[in-house]
Amino acid sequence: MISTWVGLRYYMARDYSRAIDQNRNSVELDPNFAAAHLLLGEDYRGAGLHSEAVNELKNAANLSGASPLYTAQVAVALAVAGRNGDALRIAHELETISRKRYVSPYGLAQIYAASNKNEDTFKWLQAAYEDHAVWMGYLAVDPIFDRYRSDERFKDLLRRVGLP
Repeated sequence: MISTWVGLRYYMARDYSRAIDQNRNSVELDPNFAAAHLLLGEDYRGAGLHSEAVNELKNAANLSGASPLYTAQVAVALAVAGRNGDALRIAHELETISRKRYVSPYGLAQIYAASNKNEDTFKWLQAAYEDHAVWMGYLAVDPIFDRYRSDERFKDLLRRVGLP
């Protein structure tokens, strides 16, 4: 786990090459550790390695037992790869699932951000804020939201969350 969290720090710093190296090592340490595959897939996505990202994130989702958190990241990778239709289909499936069990609104916000759906992004970010979603602590550094950093709604949300 510690190795994986080190990789997450590289990812958030946008040092994708080091993040990939770190999380490849994490996967080698435990090939069945879903979180290591998740972060490696996100590293690939950040580096623009779309096919590798989608494949790695699908593997992570399978290892996690189809956790909504992991499934959301598959959709983010699909959207970043230009497959918005597939990404939005997964988003709608997750919204349906959320009526019966917990699905983090933060993951849905990430999907919509990657799909360039601005209003849906802010709708789900607001829901994540109201939900006190744990991942909101990463809002200021999450690369998926880079294009929103100059938006006043995003700045206001960062302020309300208590992030610089």
